[in-house]
Amino acid sequence: MIVEALPSRGRKLRFLRFPAALWQAPTVRDGYHPRVRDVTLPKLADALVEGTVSRWLKRPGERVARGEPLVEIETDKVNSELESPYEGLLTEIVAAEGSTVPVGEVIARIDEGDTEPSSA
Repeated sequence: MIVEALPSRGRKLRFLRFPAALWQAPTVRDGYHPRVRDVTLPKLADALVEGTVSRWLKRPGERVARGEPLVEIETDKVNSELESPYEGLLTEIVAAEGSTVPVGEVIARIDEGDTEPSSA
């Protein structure tokens, strides 16, 4: 839909108006899918800037529940289990065991829309 407006100088401007559904709804493109959520390394302590992935408690293709232990993270002071912030299928492990990642970095991805492992 084209909307015309008359600014103060008398020239007409033309704007394209898109329905909100077109620009608000997530789309599947460039590998992005709206159901897939990034799991990031949270700030477990005030001074924490990075953590080391000690051990993954789930493998890609396994179903995880919200609040279920997902990965063990080692910091300079403590080792802790990071719980899954989402429920769904663990689709990808981004940070390998033994890797050190900064706070806020993506360590895994969970597909909230897929609750059953694929048969492929």
